[in-house]
Amino acid sequence: MAESIVQQALEAAVRHHQAGQLEHAAAIYRQVLVVQADNPDALHLLGMIECAHGRHSDGIAAMERALAACAANPLPHFHSNLADALRESGRTDEAEQHYRQAIARGGRTPEVYNNLGISLLQLGRDEEAAAAFEESLRRRPGHPGAAANLAGVMVRLGRAGEALSYADAAIAVSPGHYAVRLARAGVLRSLGRFDDAIADYRQALTCEAMGHVAAWMGLSDALREAGRASEGVEASLRAVALAPDDHVAWINHGANYAAIARHAQAADAFARATQLAPGFAVGHTNLGASLLELGRPDEAVESLRKATELDAGNSTALRNLSTALVRLDRFQEAIDAASRAVAAAPGDPATHNALGAALWASGLPQDSDRAAASFNEAVRLDPGFADAWTNLGVGFERSANAPEAIKAYERALSRQPDRLQARVNRSLMLLLTGEWERGWEEHEWRLPHAKVHGAARDYAAPRWQRGVRTTSGGLPRVVVFMEQGLGDAIHFASYAPMLAREASRVILHCVGEVASLLRGIEGVDEVVALDGTLPDHDFAIPSMSLAMEFATRPDTTPAVVGCAFPYIRSDMVRSAQWRSRVYDPAGLVKVGLVWAGSPKHPNDRNRSIPLRLLLPVAAAQGVRFYSLQKGPASRQIEDVAPWPITDLSPMIESFDDTAAAIDALDLLISVDTSVCHLAGAMGKRVWTLLPSPPDWRWLLGRESTPWYPSMKLYRQTTPREWSDVIARLAEDLKVFAAGTLESRRSGLPAPVAE
Repeated sequence: MAESIVQQALEAAVRHHQAGQLEHAAAIYRQVLVVQADNPDALHLLGMIECAHGRHSDGIAAMERALAACAANPLPHFHSNLADALRESGRTDEAEQHYRQAIARGGRTPEVYNNLGISLLQLGRDEEAAAAFEESLRRRPGHPGAAANLAGVMVRLGRAGEALSYADAAIAVSPGHYAVRLARAGVLRSLGRFDDAIADYRQALTCEAMGHVAAWMGLSDALREAGRASEGVEASLRAVALAPDDHVAWINHGANYAAIARHAQAADAFARATQLAPGFAVGHTNLGASLLELGRPDEAVESLRKATELDAGNSTALRNLSTALVRLDRFQEAIDAASRAVAAAPGDPATHNALGAALWASGLPQDSDRAAASFNEAVRLDPGFADAWTNLGVGFERSANAPEAIKAYERALSRQPDRLQARVNRSLMLLLTGEWERGWEEHEWRLPHAKVHGAARDYAAPRWQRGVRTTSGGLPRVVVFMEQGLGDAIHFASYAPMLAREASRVILHCVGEVASLLRGIEGVDEVVALDGTLPDHDFAIPSMSLAMEFATRPDTTPAVVGCAFPYIRSDMVRSAQWRSRVYDPAGLVKVGLVWAGSPKHPNDRNRSIPLRLLLPVAAAQGVRFYSLQKGPASRQIEDVAPWPITDLSPMIESFDDTAAAIDALDLLISVDTSVCHLAGAMGKRVWTLLPSPPDWRWLLGRESTPWYPSMKLYRQTTPREWSDVIARLAEDLKVFAAGTLESRRSGLPAPVAE
């Protein structure tokens, strides 16, 4: 083919190319290359067609051959077109070099500078990208694409004010340009102008006939950031419908569900994202966070570990991993994960907060100071960090420093007044320190807290308040729903006689274990187990709220005012049976022991003790010991042999049996669990061992309690240290046993157990 014929063929091919007839053009380019294998124009233009058909490897190879064929003096567009193909193939470093070669050879077009800027953005070199976009705009003022790109990078550089000026200028030139509207909306979001951003996103969607994924995603983000996440869900639903295989759209969708606490749907969305992009750490991070919210820490650990494998410095995943491990009682692993989070993001207060929480959770005395230091560092970095102040308050609680705990909770609430955990914790500290008027009122925050954590019961009836009447003017029928643990149910059942004066009918709604015991309380008309059907009633009230309604103070508890106290009595027939079971012909003092509560109780590690620690009480003369301990802890009797303890647990089938056993004893020694409440409610002698700090109801610095006149309190003076407590208890038991035996010999009444 002669040179002139080759040139004519190329010109014909270019006409087909420009007309969009790519296959015709490609066929002619190939014919030219049969004659001139290194024809640079044919190679370059054929390479562009290959790229247009998605065959980037072949296209890039052809364009690289074209450059080699005219190495002495390649045209600028040979470099810039090759750079476009390389960038679209993810070979961004190489693309940058070819854009710069194009510029060096005179190809200083606005498009080249704009595309160079895009490559630099992808390489994370924002300052250089901004300079490239600025040069593009200098060469073609008002170009919407370059203006949109420059606005976006300015936001990333923290120069949102300048970004808005560029976006506004571009809008003035091209008010209907989709990319400019989208960019301006992003700038407005960064400035916190969410309503304006939402308007721009909606305008962008009209530019693209309501079908562009990026605009729907941006709109959903803006709605979520504006506190309108429910609307954001609708926008992100449109995004995932348009792009069901876009993992970023699914992450965006999950974030909206998470913001409205619909964590199951959020987890589903994040799981879909991880299926679509298993190598994208953010999806695994968010999935782990949602699984944590759903109370599935084992699965959360799996997701969060995957996130940290993909991104070792992912501080969010590391601190959430620490939280999940704490919930699984894997404390050293939790500390290690949180320490890595701090190392990855030392300026992030949330990482220090996570480390403090893991150190506290370990329960080791040597970790206490480190935990406090971590929380203090968190609030130093962010004085308004409510979560860290709340955790500091917990730390002060555990150090038995209630005044400082209250101050810390108040700092948290000054920043976040509706922070439920801080509200509830402060209420308990107020009650512990005797500020019952404020404490009961604040304690009402436990109800929304329980609802958030799925532990609340909903009743259709309105809330009962003291003095309320029915519409006919009569006394109302009131349901009292017993809250929290068995001990709390027993404790607050003491208000039933007082409530009976204000109600025509008192109905207790409670767990089945205590139902039969509560039926015998004066003033109680009916007891319904949780799985039973409630009778007709007018009002309902949570049991603990009765203390507020009756304005309870330490000197006005049901026990102090003598309202039908004791209020729980064992069944007479059952008590007679149990007296025969614990009958001692030698007339020894019968002492019951309970040394452990439910392992599920959040403070169980502090309130329960190993039975072996009670060995000093075995030295008391004239005493026979009986175990009322249920559960796995009852096996500890084997550990204290040859201490002769009679194990009653095989015969205790219900709380009614426990009550009858207590009725047959002279004294019960118990840790702070439901059995000590039962003994106190029965008016039986009970010595209760309290950890430091104690539960709120026991107040501070006293051996007696206004709730149960027959109870004596033995308090720790040092957290986690029981030896001095048990030494005092052992000495008192010797005195009590000797006095009881002497009274029996003399026929005098038995001594009071103080």
